[in-house]
Amino acid sequence: MASVMRSAAPQRSSNLDLIRLITASAVIFGHAYLLNRVAEPKVFGEGVGLLRVKVFFVISGALLARSWMRDPHLGRYLARRALRILPALFVVVLFCAFILGPLVSDLGVREYFSAPLLFEYLSNLRFEMRYYLPGVFEQNPYPRSVNGSLWSLSVEVLMYLVLPLWLWVGVKLRAPRLMAWAGVIAICAWSLYWAHVTPPHGMVRIYGTSMRQAVHLAPFFMIGALYGVHGWHKRLSLQWALGGAVLLTFFTPTGALVTVASFLLLPYAVLALAFAKDPAFAGFSRFGDYSYGIYLWGFPVQQLLIMLWGGPMHPLLNFALALPISLGLAALSWHGVEKVFMRLRPETPDPPAAHAGVVPLPRPVAAPIPPHRALVRH
Repeated sequence: MASVMRSAAPQRSSNLDLIRLITASAVIFGHAYLLNRVAEPKVFGEGVGLLRVKVFFVISGALLARSWMRDPHLGRYLARRALRILPALFVVVLFCAFILGPLVSDLGVREYFSAPLLFEYLSNLRFEMRYYLPGVFEQNPYPRSVNGSLWSLSVEVLMYLVLPLWLWVGVKLRAPRLMAWAGVIAICAWSLYWAHVTPPHGMVRIYGTSMRQAVHLAPFFMIGALYGVHGWHKRLSLQWALGGAVLLTFFTPTGALVTVASFLLLPYAVLALAFAKDPAFAGFSRFGDYSYGIYLWGFPVQQLLIMLWGGPMHPLLNFALALPISLGLAALSWHGVEKVFMRLRPETPDPPAAHAGVVPLPRPVAAPIPPHRALVRH
Protein backbone atom coordinates (compact mmCIF):
# COMPACT_ATOMS: atom_id res chain seq x y z
CA MET A 1 0.00 0.00 0.00
CA ALA A 2 2.36 0.55 -0.31
CA SER A 3 3.23 1.91 -1.95
CA VAL A 4 0.33 4.88 -2.70
CA MET A 5 1.91 5.96 -0.11
CA ARG A 6 4.95 4.57 -1.73
CA SER A 7 4.85 6.74 -4.83
CA ALA A 8 7.35 8.00 -7.31
CA ALA A 9 8.31 11.66 -7.37
CA PRO A 10 6.46 14.03 -5.01
CA GLN A 11 3.41 15.63 -6.58
CA ARG A 12 3.47 19.24 -5.40
CA SER A 13 0.47 20.43 -7.43
CA SER A 14 -2.07 17.76 -6.60
CA ASN A 15 -4.37 16.58 -3.85
CA LEU A 16 -2.39 13.36 -3.45
CA ASP A 17 -1.06 13.90 0.05
CA LEU A 18 -4.50 14.69 1.47
CA ILE A 19 -6.02 11.62 -0.21
CA ARG A 20 -3.21 9.46 1.17
CA LEU A 21 -3.73 10.86 4.66
CA ILE A 22 -7.50 10.32 4.57
CA THR A 23 -7.10 6.82 3.15
CA ALA A 24 -4.49 5.85 5.74
CA SER A 25 -6.79 7.16 8.48
CA ALA A 26 -9.54 4.98 7.04
CA VAL A 27 -7.22 2.02 7.66
CA ILE A 28 -7.32 2.75 11.38
CA PHE A 29 -11.07 3.38 11.28
CA GLY A 30 -11.74 0.02 9.62
CA HIS A 31 -9.39 -1.86 11.93
CA ALA A 32 -11.06 -0.30 14.98
CA TYR A 33 -14.11 -2.42 14.15
CA LEU A 34 -12.20 -5.52 13.10
CA LEU A 35 -9.98 -5.62 16.20
CA ASN A 36 -12.94 -5.20 18.54
CA ARG A 37 -15.04 -7.82 16.73
CA VAL A 38 -17.69 -5.35 15.59
CA ALA A 39 -19.21 -5.38 12.12
CA GLU A 40 -17.33 -2.93 9.92
CA PRO A 41 -19.27 -0.13 8.19
CA LYS A 42 -19.60 -0.53 4.44
CA VAL A 43 -19.30 1.99 1.62
CA PHE A 44 -21.01 1.03 -1.65
CA GLY A 45 -21.39 -2.47 -0.24
CA GLU A 46 -17.71 -2.85 0.65
CA GLY A 47 -15.79 -2.67 3.91
CA VAL A 48 -13.90 0.56 4.57
CA GLY A 49 -10.63 -1.29 5.10
CA LEU A 50 -10.59 -3.08 1.75
CA LEU A 51 -11.79 0.01 -0.09
CA ARG A 52 -8.87 2.06 1.17
CA VAL A 53 -6.40 -0.61 -0.04
CA LYS A 54 -7.89 -0.35 -3.53
CA VAL A 55 -7.49 3.43 -3.44
CA PHE A 56 -3.81 3.05 -2.55
CA PHE A 57 -3.30 0.53 -5.35
CA VAL A 58 -4.89 2.81 -7.97
CA ILE A 59 -2.65 5.74 -7.05
CA SER A 60 0.44 3.58 -6.79
CA GLY A 61 -0.16 2.04 -10.22
CA ALA A 62 -0.58 5.43 -11.92
CA LEU A 63 2.48 7.02 -10.31
CA LEU A 64 4.81 4.08 -10.80
CA ALA A 65 3.83 3.67 -14.44
CA ARG A 66 4.75 7.31 -15.01
CA SER A 67 7.98 6.83 -13.08
CA TRP A 68 8.95 3.82 -15.21
CA MET A 69 8.15 5.63 -18.44
CA ARG A 70 10.34 8.56 -17.41
CA ASP A 71 13.24 6.25 -16.58
CA PRO A 72 12.79 2.63 -17.77
CA HIS A 73 15.87 1.34 -15.96
CA LEU A 74 15.20 -1.69 -13.76
CA GLY A 75 18.06 -1.10 -11.34
CA ARG A 76 17.13 2.51 -10.59
CA TYR A 77 13.44 1.62 -10.45
CA LEU A 78 14.00 -1.12 -7.84
CA ALA A 79 16.41 1.06 -5.87
CA ARG A 80 13.77 3.79 -5.59
CA ARG A 81 11.14 1.30 -4.47
CA ALA A 82 13.46 -0.29 -1.89
CA LEU A 83 14.58 3.04 -0.44
CA ARG A 84 10.96 4.17 -0.16
CA ILE A 85 9.46 1.19 1.62
CA LEU A 86 12.19 -0.82 3.34
CA PRO A 87 13.69 1.60 5.93
CA ALA A 88 10.40 2.40 7.68
CA LEU A 89 9.35 -1.24 7.48
CA PHE A 90 12.61 -2.32 9.15
CA VAL A 91 12.05 0.17 11.99
CA VAL A 92 8.49 -0.93 12.79
CA VAL A 93 9.21 -4.68 12.48
CA LEU A 94 12.32 -4.51 14.68
CA PHE A 95 10.56 -2.26 17.21
CA CYS A 96 7.63 -4.67 17.54
CA ALA A 97 9.90 -7.71 17.73
CA PHE A 98 12.55 -6.46 20.17
CA ILE A 99 10.92 -3.65 22.18
CA LEU A 100 7.12 -3.88 22.15
CA GLY A 101 7.01 -7.69 22.12
CA PRO A 102 9.05 -8.42 25.27
CA LEU A 103 7.31 -5.59 27.13
CA VAL A 104 3.77 -6.88 26.59
CA SER A 105 4.30 -10.62 26.09
CA ASP A 106 2.74 -13.10 28.53
CA LEU A 107 6.07 -14.98 28.46
CA GLY A 108 9.21 -14.27 30.42
CA VAL A 109 12.03 -12.41 28.69
CA ARG A 110 14.24 -15.50 28.28
CA GLU A 111 11.37 -17.61 27.00
CA TYR A 112 10.29 -14.84 24.61
CA PHE A 113 13.71 -14.41 23.02
CA SER A 114 14.25 -18.15 22.67
CA ALA A 115 10.93 -18.77 20.92
CA PRO A 116 11.18 -19.64 17.19
CA LEU A 117 8.13 -17.48 16.54
CA LEU A 118 10.21 -14.37 17.22
CA PHE A 119 12.61 -15.03 14.37
CA GLU A 120 9.82 -16.12 12.06
CA TYR A 121 8.35 -12.65 12.54
CA LEU A 122 11.49 -11.17 11.01
CA SER A 123 10.44 -12.75 7.70
CA ASN A 124 8.35 -9.59 7.28
CA LEU A 125 11.59 -7.86 6.34
CA ARG A 126 11.68 -9.90 3.12
CA PHE A 127 7.91 -9.54 2.53
CA GLU A 128 7.08 -13.09 3.61
CA MET A 129 4.44 -11.91 6.01
CA ARG A 130 4.16 -13.21 9.57
CA TYR A 131 1.78 -11.68 12.10
CA TYR A 132 2.48 -13.36 15.46
CA LEU A 133 4.99 -12.82 18.22
CA PRO A 134 5.35 -15.19 21.20
CA GLY A 135 2.76 -14.43 23.89
CA VAL A 136 1.82 -11.02 22.43
CA PHE A 137 -1.82 -9.85 22.46
CA GLU A 138 -2.99 -13.35 23.33
CA GLN A 139 -6.02 -12.07 25.28
CA ASN A 140 -7.18 -9.42 22.82
CA PRO A 141 -10.55 -9.85 21.06
CA TYR A 142 -8.57 -10.27 17.82
CA PRO A 143 -5.86 -12.40 19.38
CA ARG A 144 -2.15 -12.66 18.61
CA SER A 145 -1.98 -10.53 15.46
CA VAL A 146 0.65 -7.84 15.94
CA ASN A 147 0.49 -6.04 12.59
CA GLY A 148 -2.17 -7.40 10.28
CA SER A 149 -1.86 -4.39 7.97
CA LEU A 150 1.24 -5.88 6.39
CA TRP A 151 -0.70 -8.41 4.31
CA SER A 152 -1.29 -5.88 1.52
CA LEU A 153 2.37 -4.85 1.38
CA SER A 154 3.44 -8.22 -0.03
CA VAL A 155 0.79 -7.92 -2.75
CA GLU A 156 1.94 -4.42 -3.60
CA VAL A 157 5.57 -5.51 -3.86
CA LEU A 158 4.43 -8.24 -6.25
CA MET A 159 2.81 -5.52 -8.38
CA TYR A 160 6.07 -3.54 -8.30
CA LEU A 161 7.75 -6.49 -9.98
CA VAL A 162 4.97 -7.20 -12.46
CA LEU A 163 4.70 -3.61 -13.70
CA PRO A 164 8.13 -3.20 -15.38
CA LEU A 165 7.91 -6.70 -16.86
CA TRP A 166 4.48 -5.91 -18.31
CA LEU A 167 5.62 -2.61 -19.83
CA TRP A 168 8.94 -4.04 -21.06
CA VAL A 169 7.20 -6.87 -22.91
CA GLY A 170 4.93 -4.32 -24.58
CA VAL A 171 7.94 -2.35 -25.84
CA LYS A 172 9.66 -5.51 -27.09
CA LEU A 173 6.54 -6.51 -28.99
CA ARG A 174 6.35 -2.97 -30.40
CA ALA A 175 2.81 -2.69 -29.12
CA PRO A 176 3.03 -1.04 -25.68
CA ARG A 177 -0.52 0.29 -25.66
CA LEU A 178 -1.99 -2.97 -26.91
CA MET A 179 -0.02 -4.87 -24.27
CA ALA A 180 -1.21 -2.44 -21.59
CA TRP A 181 -4.84 -3.04 -22.51
CA ALA A 182 -4.34 -6.80 -22.82
CA GLY A 183 -2.78 -6.99 -19.36
CA VAL A 184 -5.60 -5.02 -17.74
CA ILE A 185 -8.34 -7.04 -19.44
CA ALA A 186 -6.65 -10.34 -18.54
CA ILE A 187 -6.20 -9.52 -14.84
CA CYS A 188 -9.74 -8.09 -14.55
CA ALA A 189 -11.18 -11.23 -16.17
CA TRP A 190 -9.13 -13.46 -13.84
CA SER A 191 -10.32 -11.48 -10.81
CA LEU A 192 -13.97 -11.77 -11.90
CA TYR A 193 -13.59 -15.49 -12.53
CA TRP A 194 -12.11 -16.20 -9.10
CA ALA A 195 -14.57 -13.92 -7.31
CA HIS A 196 -17.83 -14.90 -8.99
CA VAL A 197 -17.42 -18.08 -11.08
CA THR A 198 -14.98 -20.59 -9.60
CA PRO A 199 -13.16 -19.49 -6.45
CA PRO A 200 -9.85 -21.32 -5.86
CA HIS A 201 -9.91 -24.31 -3.54
CA GLY A 202 -7.91 -23.69 -0.40
CA MET A 203 -5.31 -20.97 0.12
CA VAL A 204 -2.97 -20.53 -2.83
CA ARG A 205 0.23 -18.81 -1.71
CA ILE A 206 3.43 -17.81 -3.45
CA TYR A 207 6.20 -16.62 -1.15
CA GLY A 208 3.73 -15.95 1.62
CA THR A 209 1.44 -13.90 -0.64
CA SER A 210 -2.17 -14.99 -1.01
CA MET A 211 -2.85 -15.25 -4.73
CA ARG A 212 -6.56 -14.78 -4.09
CA GLN A 213 -5.89 -11.43 -2.41
CA ALA A 214 -3.38 -10.50 -5.10
CA VAL A 215 -5.81 -11.24 -7.92
CA HIS A 216 -8.53 -9.30 -6.09
CA LEU A 217 -6.37 -6.17 -5.76
CA ALA A 218 -4.17 -6.36 -8.87
CA PRO A 219 -6.82 -4.96 -11.27
CA PHE A 220 -6.85 -1.65 -9.39
CA PHE A 221 -3.07 -1.32 -9.59
CA MET A 222 -3.06 -2.28 -13.27
CA ILE A 223 -5.95 0.04 -14.17
CA GLY A 224 -4.16 2.87 -12.37
CA ALA A 225 -1.03 2.00 -14.37
CA LEU A 226 -3.06 2.09 -17.58
CA TYR A 227 -4.15 5.63 -16.77
CA GLY A 228 -0.52 6.51 -16.10
CA VAL A 229 0.77 4.93 -19.32
CA HIS A 230 -1.64 6.98 -21.42
CA GLY A 231 -1.36 10.12 -19.29
CA TRP A 232 -5.11 10.08 -18.66
CA HIS A 233 -4.78 10.64 -14.91
CA LYS A 234 -4.35 14.40 -15.44
CA ARG A 235 -7.18 14.77 -17.94
CA LEU A 236 -10.13 13.50 -15.93
CA SER A 237 -13.33 15.32 -15.03
CA LEU A 238 -14.09 15.67 -11.35
CA GLN A 239 -17.73 16.37 -12.25
CA TRP A 240 -18.04 13.02 -14.04
CA ALA A 241 -16.45 11.28 -11.05
CA LEU A 242 -18.97 12.83 -8.66
CA GLY A 243 -21.77 11.93 -11.05
CA GLY A 244 -20.68 8.30 -11.01
CA ALA A 245 -20.67 8.27 -7.20
CA VAL A 246 -24.19 9.73 -7.12
CA LEU A 247 -25.34 7.16 -9.66
CA LEU A 248 -24.14 4.34 -7.41
CA THR A 249 -26.31 5.61 -4.56
CA PHE A 250 -29.41 5.08 -6.71
CA PHE A 251 -28.29 2.01 -8.60
CA THR A 252 -26.83 -0.65 -6.34
CA PRO A 253 -25.26 -3.38 -8.48
CA THR A 254 -25.02 -6.94 -7.24
CA GLY A 255 -22.75 -9.88 -7.90
CA ALA A 256 -20.23 -9.44 -10.69
CA LEU A 257 -21.72 -6.03 -11.53
CA VAL A 258 -20.33 -4.69 -8.24
CA THR A 259 -16.83 -5.70 -9.28
CA VAL A 260 -17.18 -4.32 -12.80
CA ALA A 261 -18.58 -1.04 -11.46
CA SER A 262 -15.65 -0.73 -9.06
CA PHE A 263 -13.17 -1.38 -11.90
CA LEU A 264 -14.74 1.45 -13.93
CA LEU A 265 -15.62 4.04 -11.30
CA LEU A 266 -13.14 3.78 -8.44
CA PRO A 267 -9.91 4.45 -10.41
CA TYR A 268 -11.57 7.26 -12.33
CA ALA A 269 -12.90 8.95 -9.19
CA VAL A 270 -9.67 8.57 -7.20
CA LEU A 271 -7.41 9.90 -9.96
CA ALA A 272 -9.82 12.69 -10.91
CA LEU A 273 -9.73 13.96 -7.33
CA ALA A 274 -6.01 13.40 -6.88
CA PHE A 275 -5.02 15.25 -10.06
CA ALA A 276 -7.77 17.85 -10.25
CA LYS A 277 -6.85 20.84 -12.43
CA ASP A 278 -7.23 23.25 -9.51
CA PRO A 279 -6.06 21.21 -6.49
CA ALA A 280 -7.57 22.86 -3.44
CA PHE A 281 -5.44 20.84 -1.02
CA ALA A 282 -2.03 20.90 -2.71
CA GLY A 283 -0.69 22.73 0.37
CA PHE A 284 -0.73 19.48 2.35
CA SER A 285 2.49 18.53 0.54
CA ARG A 286 4.52 20.85 2.72
CA PHE A 287 3.88 18.65 5.77
CA GLY A 288 5.16 15.48 4.11
CA ASP A 289 3.58 12.12 3.36
CA TYR A 290 2.60 10.49 6.66
CA SER A 291 0.37 7.84 5.10
CA TYR A 292 2.94 5.02 5.03
CA GLY A 293 3.82 5.58 8.68
CA ILE A 294 0.14 5.52 9.68
CA TYR A 295 -0.28 2.30 7.71
CA LEU A 296 2.71 0.67 9.44
CA TRP A 297 2.08 1.83 13.01
CA GLY A 298 -1.70 1.97 13.27
CA PHE A 299 -2.43 -1.74 13.80
CA PRO A 300 0.05 -2.38 16.67
CA VAL A 301 -1.00 0.89 18.34
CA GLN A 302 -4.66 -0.17 18.22
CA GLN A 303 -3.88 -3.63 19.58
CA LEU A 304 -1.83 -2.12 22.39
CA LEU A 305 -4.67 0.23 23.33
CA ILE A 306 -7.13 -2.67 23.46
CA MET A 307 -4.74 -4.69 25.64
CA LEU A 308 -4.28 -1.77 28.04
CA TRP A 309 -8.05 -1.21 28.11
CA GLY A 310 -8.46 -4.80 29.24
CA GLY A 311 -10.94 -5.92 26.61
CA PRO A 312 -13.06 -4.73 23.71
CA MET A 313 -13.29 -0.97 23.24
CA HIS A 314 -15.92 0.99 21.40
CA PRO A 315 -14.53 1.21 17.84
CA LEU A 316 -14.89 4.99 17.73
CA LEU A 317 -12.97 5.35 20.99
CA ASN A 318 -10.23 3.08 19.68
CA PHE A 319 -10.07 5.13 16.48
CA ALA A 320 -10.06 8.46 18.33
CA LEU A 321 -7.14 7.39 20.55
CA ALA A 322 -5.13 5.47 17.95
CA LEU A 323 -5.22 8.06 15.17
CA PRO A 324 -3.28 10.89 16.88
CA ILE A 325 -0.75 8.43 18.33
CA SER A 326 -0.22 6.81 14.93
CA LEU A 327 -0.01 10.21 13.28
CA GLY A 328 2.72 11.25 15.71
CA LEU A 329 4.69 8.06 15.07
CA ALA A 330 4.17 8.56 11.32
CA ALA A 331 5.59 12.09 11.55
CA LEU A 332 8.67 10.73 13.32
CA SER A 333 8.96 8.00 10.71
CA TRP A 334 8.68 10.49 7.84
CA HIS A 335 11.14 13.07 9.13
CA GLY A 336 13.53 10.67 10.86
CA VAL A 337 13.60 7.71 8.48
CA GLU A 338 11.64 7.89 5.23
CA LYS A 339 12.68 11.34 4.00
CA VAL A 340 16.30 10.66 4.94
CA PHE A 341 16.50 7.55 2.77
CA MET A 342 14.46 9.07 -0.05
CA ARG A 343 17.29 11.56 -0.56
CA LEU A 344 19.47 8.59 -1.55
CA ARG A 345 17.25 7.54 -4.43
CA PRO A 346 18.98 7.58 -7.83
CA GLU A 347 18.16 10.57 -9.98
CA THR A 348 16.42 10.23 -13.31
CA PRO A 349 19.04 11.00 -15.96
CA ASP A 350 18.37 13.87 -18.33
CA PRO A 351 17.08 12.62 -21.68
CA PRO A 352 19.33 13.06 -24.72
CA ALA A 353 18.70 16.32 -26.53
CA ALA A 354 17.25 14.55 -29.58
CA HIS A 355 14.80 12.65 -27.42
CA ALA A 356 13.78 15.81 -25.64
CA GLY A 357 12.80 17.38 -28.95
CA VAL A 358 15.76 19.79 -28.92
CA VAL A 359 17.99 20.12 -31.95
CA PRO A 360 21.57 20.35 -30.70
CA LEU A 361 23.34 23.53 -31.73
CA PRO A 362 26.43 23.13 -33.93
CA ARG A 363 29.71 23.44 -32.10
CA PRO A 364 31.33 26.81 -32.68
CA VAL A 365 34.27 26.67 -35.04
CA ALA A 366 37.34 28.55 -33.89
CA ALA A 367 38.40 31.37 -36.16
CA PRO A 368 41.66 30.74 -38.03
CA ILE A 369 44.73 32.40 -36.51
CA PRO A 370 46.19 35.05 -38.78
CA PRO A 371 49.67 34.07 -40.02
CA HIS A 372 51.26 37.23 -38.68
CA ARG A 373 50.04 36.33 -35.12
CA ALA A 374 50.67 32.58 -35.17
CA LEU A 375 54.19 32.92 -33.78
CA VAL A 376 53.34 35.44 -31.10
CA ARG A 377 53.68 34.08 -27.55
CA HIS A 378 51.11 35.02 -24.85
